[in-house]
Amino acid sequence: MTVKIDKLADQVLEKLRTFFSSISDDSIAVALSGGLDSSVILSLSPENCSSYVTGIAGSKDLDNAKMAAQLLNRNCKEIIVSREDIISYAGTVMEIDPSTDKRDLGFETVLAAVLDNMDEKTLITGQGADEIFYGYSKFLADPGISNADAIEKLHTVTLPRENLIAEHFGKKLICPYLESGIMEISGISQREYNISGTENKLILRQVAALLGIPSEISQRKKKAAQYGSGFMKVLKKDLFPELRKDRK
Repeated sequence: MTVKIDKLADQVLEKLRTFFSSISDDSIAVALSGGLDSSVILSLSPENCSSYVTGIAGSKDLDNAKMAAQLLNRNCKEIIVSREDIISYAGTVMEIDPSTDKRDLGFETVLAAVLDNMDEKTLITGQGADEIFYGYSKFLADPGISNADAIEKLHTVTLPRENLIAEHFGKKLICPYLESGIMEISGISQREYNISGTENKLILRQVAALLGIPSEISQRKKKAAQYGSGFMKVLKKDLFPELRKDRK
């Protein structure tokens, strides 16, 4: 099993390196939360590429991203938002796509905040990593489900919406996990190569090890961006109190 995971990680890293070697736009930035997905992306990005993290004052993502950037010897710019900012960005997302599920709104609001405040024209995100490498908690909770439905939703609902959000702010998105051909790798979506016991994203964690990313980043158990940033806490309190006890 370990040999197979190592082989898949080698293939993933090759795909990502080839993809990043083709990026020529100087006006690009990385959305950084300080977790595994975005740190792998940042480590492969051009050295002149800035990164951005957003959150309410004192949020975990601000601390995590700052630490990750320091460990990777990269620059990270903080976008600290207020309650009013979050509600405003949530409203913008809902105007762009009124069908946005309230449970998805938090992450899309994080994206909107970064897009609106970044100086560059193109944002590189880690979108797709949770779907491909079984990152969601529901995969650990239910050993009987695959990632097929999550990947389908990503392509039919999430990505079209996020491209519209980027277009609204005059920006463009790049999603290396989805655009580099990783999904073409045989066996990449098999559950047993991505999850073992309570550990997920086994392939991607091995990619991080190959890149020399410190274990403080690659092995960290991290909340999704909408929670680590504090955005969802605000949305639940002010817009969706019925979700306060809802755990995704």
